[in-house]
Order: sequence, then structure tokens, then C-alpha cells
Amino acid sequence: MKKLGVFITTLLLALAMLPAASANAGGGPPATFTTVNTSVDGVGHCKNGQPDATTVVNCNIYDGKQYVWLNGGPANANLAEGMYFFAVLVPGGQPDPNDGGAKNLSDTTLAPLAAGSASGDVRANRTFTVAAGGAIAYTGSAGSTPHEFDVSTNQIRLMPYDDTTNNGGVYILAICEIASVDATVTPRTCKYDAFKVQVPEAPVTVAAVLSGTKYLDANTNGQMDPGEAGLPNWTISINDGATTTTVDTDSEGNWSFTTPAVNEGTAETFTVSEVQQPGYEQTGNTIDQSSATGGVTVALSDKIYTLTLPNTGPGSASGLNFGNIHLASALTASKTAAPAFTRTFTWQIAKAVDKTEIDTADGATFTYTVTVTRSAGTDSAWAVGGEITVSNANTAAAEISGISDAIDDANATCLVAGTFPATIPASASTSFTYACTYSAVHASANQTNTATISWAEQTLSNATLLKAGTAPATASITWGDPTTQVDNSVSVSDPLDSQAPRTFSASGFFTYSHNFSGDAAGTCTTHNNTATFTTNTNGTTGSASQTVKVCVGADLTVTKSATPTFTRTYGWTISKAVDKTLVKQVGGSATFNYTVVAAQTGFVDSAWAVSGTITVSNPNDWEAITTTVSDAIDNGGTCTVTNGTNVSIAHSGSANFAYTCAYTSAPNPLLGGTNTGTASWDKAGAATPNASANGTAAVSFATPTTLVNATVTVTDTFNGGTPTTLGTVTAADGAPFATRTFTYSHSLSVPAFDCKSYTNTATIVETGQTASQTVTVCGPEKTGGLTMGFWQNKNGQGIITGGATTANVCNSGTWLRQFAPFQDLSATANCAGVASYVYNVVKLASSAGDSMNPMLKAQMLATALDVYFSDPALGTNKIGAPGPIGSASIDLTKICTNIGICTTFINSSSAFGGAASMTVSQILAYTAGQSNSSGSTWYANVKSTQELAKDVFDAINNQVAFAP
Repeated sequence: MKKLGVFITTLLLALAMLPAASANAGGGPPATFTTVNTSVDGVGHCKNGQPDATTVVNCNIYDGKQYVWLNGGPANANLAEGMYFFAVLVPGGQPDPNDGGAKNLSDTTLAPLAAGSASGDVRANRTFTVAAGGAIAYTGSAGSTPHEFDVSTNQIRLMPYDDTTNNGGVYILAICEIASVDATVTPRTCKYDAFKVQVPEAPVTVAAVLSGTKYLDANTNGQMDPGEAGLPNWTISINDGATTTTVDTDSEGNWSFTTPAVNEGTAETFTVSEVQQPGYEQTGNTIDQSSATGGVTVALSDKIYTLTLPNTGPGSASGLNFGNIHLASALTASKTAAPAFTRTFTWQIAKAVDKTEIDTADGATFTYTVTVTRSAGTDSAWAVGGEITVSNANTAAAEISGISDAIDDANATCLVAGTFPATIPASASTSFTYACTYSAVHASANQTNTATISWAEQTLSNATLLKAGTAPATASITWGDPTTQVDNSVSVSDPLDSQAPRTFSASGFFTYSHNFSGDAAGTCTTHNNTATFTTNTNGTTGSASQTVKVCVGADLTVTKSATPTFTRTYGWTISKAVDKTLVKQVGGSATFNYTVVAAQTGFVDSAWAVSGTITVSNPNDWEAITTTVSDAIDNGGTCTVTNGTNVSIAHSGSANFAYTCAYTSAPNPLLGGTNTGTASWDKAGAATPNASANGTAAVSFATPTTLVNATVTVTDTFNGGTPTTLGTVTAADGAPFATRTFTYSHSLSVPAFDCKSYTNTATIVETGQTASQTVTVCGPEKTGGLTMGFWQNKNGQGIITGGATTANVCNSGTWLRQFAPFQDLSATANCAGVASYVYNVVKLASSAGDSMNPMLKAQMLATALDVYFSDPALGTNKIGAPGPIGSASIDLTKICTNIGICTTFINSSSAFGGAASMTVSQILAYTAGQSNSSGSTWYANVKSTQELAKDVFDAINNQVAFAP
């Protein structure tokens, strides 16, 4: 041992001195350690430390492979944060830690790992992660048994791994950092640590012997009794949790099994069960008959044994028995089913005739049809009966506990005759009768009758077990024809039938004819007869009758009235005149004189018509006759009967028909016409001697019955007011025709400004004819113009001086200079200069001398200022004019010359080129065009022409000028 310790120490030192490329690849201080886990395995497993030490950071020599744990190392040298896997390797060279490496001991298939996989304990099951500070996290991989992980000590147990081939028992632990679970690593990049497992003494192995008997449990009591025979060649299954082993019973049914040898101190568990064979039922053991030695324990549950072998020494368990019994054949059943029911028929009888009435003057023949109808029948007393046969194929008798019987119909109830339980003899059959009744008709035509035989579990006398069960027996039911029929035929008699009686066993009919003659004409005679049936079983009777009628008819009669009418319409005309239609003046009123004439133009006759009533009477007391009534006249009219087509005239009754005759021209002749009404009908259908009847009335057109517009009323409406009646005119029926003239007058106030029109309408009320005249009275046009005196006083001067400027030049002055007479105004004058200019022009206004230039210039200047200061687009409307004065139109043919009273007017159009009217702006422009610059020469200085122009501006400025 001393030499061995020196060898191990030397080896471990040599491994610790490996270059960084192999011993510490991956950077950082060494961080790969193995150790013991005293909290899990106890103390004493680290052989190069204190035997009873409870804390060991790094250990190199162990007394068993299972006591070696991976340790992250001390806090100053733990693994860096990341993902790693570990592998136990055989030392020598630089072994490959990847799975499948030649010296990899960790990809083992040792228990508890499943053998047969490609690499046993796969690397994913040995992969863990390290967090900051060295904490290890490990879960293992899905489908693998994980290594033991002690979270409290931050350790993973290395087991399982294979034994090393190193003669000294030395192993190498490799820890390799990886980027992913399946990444392949280079050996030199891993960290390594060496450890040794001390070779122990040869271990002590132990085994146990298990045995029992497979027997025929003839009495099925679940335990082996004396005399019960063993069953040979029966397979027994032994499972240790990983491997299943089987043994077969010998010729006496005995079996024995020795467990594999294991190291002493290793506990094992086995389960023992039988392998079932067809035709048998396992009945035991339900009672434990085993005995055990050597600390072996036996537990029996659900007929399976569970044994625990502590293996502290040799042991055994016997009496592990299994009982079975042969299964008997199940019973079988069959059955018959016969349906039965009664059908009772009812009958109905009907008697028909080809016609119930014949209208004729002679005898009438009728054809009768007698029909008997047999119903589909009413079914009752539905029942099903038969036998249920139970068969026993076993060589021993068996007992049934009961038989039920049912039909797949909620209305059916079945009863089985017999006493239960009942014994069915060995290899024989027993039959039981049954009967089913219905509370209502069967649910379908095809049904199934099912019997169910039941029995309890029983051991038969031939040592077989008949398991509890049921056996069905079915029979089809087809509901066809009834088994009993009631009242299925009848005998029919009829007093008019020469072949009566007649017999029917199904629905049917027969016909015969009979002639009636000698009936009274002009009325109807009825004839009745009855057919009767009697049923064959119960003698039930029924009857049906028919009544027919024979009638003789008479012609309809016609009477009528006739009233002629026509309309005379008188024609009229109306006219209206006025002495004048327009008056222009200042103030006062104007009078207008009107003349209205209403005159008759003649008359026209129209709307000739004849109307009246046609009365159609039916003398027959037995039938209504359908007739069509028409009307005709012989003087050119076309007649129409209202609702006269296909009208039924009740028996012994009459009907009135209104009619009218219309004319497209005057009747010809007007006097002595004849109007005829005619009733037509179907002679054959009514059974009358003739097909029509007539009635007449005389017609003459002498005096009109309606006068239209014979007297008319004439009214007059002034300006939409209330009409005033002027009078009436009555027409004459010949020349000379009537006429009448009406005269009257209206005085109208002249408005202060502008014009007002009045319409006066005369109307013939009855015809709606009218004649109108419209007159207009005009005052001066309201322009809002101001006089030259206004523009000279402080108000006008204030408006001028307050006007807008551009570059200190008054805008109104600039606008005035467009007119030649005012071009003596300074082009740079400010608004005060313009006001001064206006003041002086007005001051110099005069009509004295050879010309009227000063006065014309002053009046025109005032008008120009009116235009400028009334227009929002020029000097804005500072004078409150109703609108821009420049756009106002002036009548130049009627100019006031005596301002103030305006009783004298002149025509000034010659001063404006003959124009009858102009706008104020046009008047300014035209007048300016007749002047030189500053107005020293104007209208060739013809004073009379200048005065005409001056009067126009004066009338505008004083608002006494008229609109056109």
C-alpha cells in the first residue's frame, strides 16, 4: 500500500503539472475538481483525506466509483459562467471526451441506463450550466435517467461510468465548455482532473430460490386444496424491474427459479405472475399460501406476488401458487315468433246522378251511380307468440336465472311462461313459451323480437366454470295480412235497379238509368230514391239517396222608358280699353278711364242623349235565367246598357237596367225616333220557346234640357283686389244677339319716387274669359342725389375733405379730372384743395351772359360728386344713396324745368345726341365730351343746348328726374 500511495501521488502530481493547453485549456485558473459528498454518502470515502472529515473540497482517491462527485471548485477558482458537459476517461495521451471516443467511460450502458442505444449515457444527459458565482444547474435530458444532483452542495454524481482499464485504477474527469448541446469539442480546450478508485476485496454474492405450483382450482376457492391436480407446461413470469425471465411448470405443475447472484448487501425486488392460456380462468391465488426464509418478504395483490430480497444472506420463498379452472361453453338460445291481429272493416255508400235537374218540355232520363267503399280496416288485438329454446353444449347441467323477452316497440309487452331458476340438462335443450301483446298499433311493419337468457357464474359438475353471462335469441316479425277479418263484404239493393241485389267484397260501383215523363209544364217536379247496403258479419246497414227535378220554362218579358236630353251653350266675348297707360309727374294723382264690352257670339247645341230604364221580368217560378240586355235607337244614336251582360234574373223576379244613348252629331230626325230594348238568353239552357224578347219607346228632341251661360255676370278686379260686379247680360236664342258696354274710372296717387303699375282685369265669371289693362304712374327716380348747394356747404365740404388720398393727392380730385370741364383742378390737389375747388365752382355758378358754362359746370360738378360719393367702389357711399347714382338710368325726354313744383317739362334728348335715356355716368361722359379742358367752350357755347344739359343735371341733383 505504501508503494501504491507513492505511485498515485506521483501520477496525480504529474497530471497537475500538465501544460495549460491540456490541464487548463479554456483560460482562467484551474476549476475542475472531484470530491465526496458526505451529506449524501457519509464520511470515510475519500482515502487521501481525514477518514471522518465532513467537508472535502478536492479528493483524489476513493473507495468506490459511486462516491465520486463533480465539484465546481472553491469560490476563488470556480468554473466560469457558461454551458459544460463532463466525461470520465481512461488516462493516457489526450483522450477524446466526445461521445464515442475510444477512452470515454461515461457513454456507458450500465444499469439503470437502457442498453442498446448508440452511446448509452448520452452527452446531453451529462450537460450542465454554471451561473455567475459558480452555481451549477442540472436537469438531465428527456428520455434518460438523470445523474444524481445535490443542489445544496453544488455537486453532480459521476456514476454511471465503466471501469477503467488502467491497472492502477486511475480515471480522468474532463469538463468541456460548449456553445450548444450537440457541439463537438477539441480535447485540448477542456479542463481535466485525475482520481483513483481503490481496488477492493472480492465481493460476497448471494441468491434466492423461488418456487410454487400451477394447479387446477376445481372448487374455485382461490387456494390449492388437497387432491387438486397440477397443470403442466404453464409459463411463469419473473421480473426484476428491468429484465423478465420465464420458467415452465413440470409434469406435476411445479416450478422453481434461482435469482442471479448479486453482491451482498444489495436489495432486489421481483414480481411473479402467470402467463394466461386460452380456455382457462385464473381463480387463485387469492389466499397467500407462501413461506419464506432468509429475510425474504412476500406480498400478494391481485393474484401477483411481489418479493423483496435484502440479500444479507441466502434466502427462499415457496408456495408461490397459481390456480386456474377450465371455462365451460356459454349457453345458446333460439326462438320463433308468429304475429297475429284482427282487421275490422267499415263501409260507406254514396249515390250520384249525372244531373240533379233537367229543364225540358219533354221527359227526362237520369243515370245513377251507386258506390260502396270499404275502409282500409281498423286493426286490433296485435299479438306475437312462440317458443324460446335454450341449449347447453356442456357435459354437465347448467342453471339459468331467467328469460326476458321484448319487441323493439314501446307498445309491446312480453311474458315468458315457466319457473326460474331453471335447469338446462347436459348436452340438451329446453323450450319455453312466451306471449306478447300490444297496447297500440305496432310502430313499424318489420320488427325484431329478442329473448335474453341470463345465468349466474357457476361451477359445473364436470369441474368447469360457467362464467356469468347472457345469450340472445332473435326472430324477425313481419306484419302482413290480418289473421281475422270482420265485415269484409256487403249486399247492395236499390228500388230503381233492375239487377238488385249486388254483392261486393271490395270497394266498387254500379250504374243504371231511369226515365221520368208526364211531369207538369211550367213548374218543377222532384223524384227521390235510396240505395242500401248490409254487411256480411255483423249485418250493419247504410244508405244513400238522390233527388232529381224535372222543370218546364217560359220566355222573359221586356218593358222600357225613354227620356231625351240635350244642352244649349251660349258663346261670349269680352274686351277692355283705357284712355292712357302711363303718367309721369311730381306729386298729385292721375285718373284713368276704362271701357268694358261683353257681347254674345251665338249658341251651340250638344250632348244629345237618351236615357231610361229597361225592365226584364222572369215569369218562371223554378229557375233563374241569365240574359244579356241591349238597346238601340233609329235616329243615329249609339246606346249602351249598364251592367247588362250575363245578368241572372231570379225566378218570379225582375231586374231594371239603366241605359244611355249618345250622339256624335245632331239626331236625325230630331222628332219621331223609336228606342228598342232587347233581352237575349240561351234558349236551350233555359228550356224556353224563344231566345229573346223586346220592348219599345218613342223619342223626340224639341226643347233643350240644359242651358249653359244663358246669363253671364261681368266683374272688374283692380290691382288684385276684391272683384266689383259691373252687371249681367242675358243671351238671346236668335239674332240680334245680346251685348252690353260698361264704363268707369280710377284715380291713382303718384308716388314720391319711382314708378308703380296697376293691372285692372274684367272677367265673365261663368266662362272665365278676361280682358286686362295695366297702367303705370311714376314719380321722380329716387337716386339720393344732392344739390350743388350741399357740396358748397360745410356738410358736403366735410365729405370731400375727409376723402381718401394717394401720395397726398386726393382720390376724388383725380377721379374728377377724367372729365374735361374739371381739368382745371390741380392734378396734385389734396382733399382740402378739391373742396376749395368745388366751393369756388359753385360760387361762380350763373346763367347770365351769352353762355351758361358756369351754371352747367356747377350742376355737372354736383352730379359728379353725387356719383363718386354714392359708389362703394369709388369714394364709398358717404351720402346714403340707395345705390350707386352713376348706374341710375334717366328719361331725357321728360325733364322738369321749374324745380320745386315741376309743372313744366322739356325734352333734353337733343343735348345728348338724340338719346331717349342714359345712365348718369353716360350723361357725365357725354357732356364732358362736348367740352374743352376746363369747360371754357361747351356745346359750341350754344346757350340753349347748354341749358338743356344744365336742366338734366339740375333735375338729377334735386331728385326730380324720371326713370325711362
